[in-house]
Order: sequence, then structure tokens, then C-alpha cells
Amino acid sequence: MLATTHIAVTLLLIMALNLNRTEALVALTFGVFIDFDHLFGLGSYVRAEGAAGIVDVSGMMSADVQWKSVLHSPVALGLFVPMSDSFRFFIPIIFWGTHISLDYIQQNFLGIASLAEMILFSSVVVALIFLRSRDSNEPIRSPRDLPNFIYREVRATTGIFFSESKAAIIGIGRKFSVRSGIKSSSRYQLR
Repeated sequence: MLATTHIAVTLLLIMALNLNRTEALVALTFGVFIDFDHLFGLGSYVRAEGAAGIVDVSGMMSADVQWKSVLHSPVALGLFVPMSDSFRFFIPIIFWGTHISLDYIQQNFLGIASLAEMILFSSVVVALIFLRSRDSNEPIRSPRDLPNFIYREVRATTGIFFSESKAAIIGIGRKFSVRSGIKSSSRYQLR
């Protein structure tokens, strides 16, 4: 699956399971960030095909390069099961299994960046917006409310992405307390 689909599905599961921030970080690690192992395969591909081969997507997908590490095989359960036991929750196994399942579905049924994957991604994004709206103080009641809802959500999360100095430079530091993550002039808070 494309990284965007992995992120969207992982976020949907985080919201559906009502995970806290620590659990969400573990979920993102095992549901999305295990794909960083593809960077190691990229080095092998560049050595075999040359740097110009990076722009040839079809060539990259059909190359005989091992793109995935042991984290994408059943052997990884030998690492993740003891880790899950020490965490006392099954979040690593659930999200790793979801990631591997999505990759399997893409490789064997959907195809890479196919229309079916785009429909899946769009459906998950709609479900994310619906769940977030349902928990909001001002839910979406009509399509006209969607842009305003997205604007409020983005504004409420700016403290996560900007430090106080950067926020002041771009002009959002006046009404937002970066330290607490809460807008001082609004009732919207990070959850």
C-alpha cells in the first residue's frame, strides 16, 4: 500500500480503539514507520540500476531487489510478540498485522496505486472525518460545514508541528499556547 493509505488506516484504528498518545505512537510505529526499511532496499536498487533508475517507477516495482526487511515477514513475530508482552498490550501485533495485511491485499488483489486503493483510501479518510466530527463540539451537519471543520482541526493541531518561535514568525503564536496545545481563545483542544 501507499504510505498515505497506511497512515489513514492506522489513524482510523487509533481513533476506533480510542488509544492515548503513547499507544498511538506505538501504533504508528508498527502500522506505518516499519516501511522505513524500504530505504535499505533503495540503496541496493541504486547500486544495481544506477541513480537514474529512481525516476522509473515501473522499473522499481519490477526489479529483483529485496525491498523489505525481516520486519515484513512472519519471522518478525518472534520480535513483536515478546515486545507486546512487555508492553502488556497487543497494539504492536495488531498494527503490524494490519500493515502486513494491507501490503498483501495490494500485492495480490489491488495493484500498486490502483483505482481500488484510491477508493479504499478515500473511504478511510471519509470515515476519519466522520469519527472526528462525531466527537467534535460542532459536528458536520452538511457538506458546507466540511471546510470550516477541517480549518478548525488544522488550527487546533498547529502546536504539534510548530515551536513557539516558528509560530510567532508565521503569525499564529498570539492565540495559541504551544506548550499546552490548547487554543486560548477557543474551546477546541487536542485530544
